[in-house]
Amino acid sequence: MERPEMEPINDEWVKDYLNLTLNVEATMRRTAQEAHTPLKQWLVMAENDIATSSLKRFCKYILVRKSEPVSQTRHSTVNGKITT
Repeated sequence: MERPEMEPINDEWVKDYLNLTLNVEATMRRTAQEAHTPLKQWLVMAENDIATSSLKRFCKYILVRKSEPVSQTRHSTVNGKITT
């Protein structure tokens, strides 16, 4: 079975790919920034002020993760990207 000929790389494709990559990264960064303030406020709430048990568990999970050294976490960041 022969492999079909590959078309040469089009400059427009490269520009589109780079724009898409930048847009995805910007969207992820904006989403993280939007989530940061409410989550930070929620984490300092008293446990009795949190209504559901699932949110209480999530709060405990986040606080434990924050207290662990980076080497013990499953993921770390390298150059702003999450790695495993």
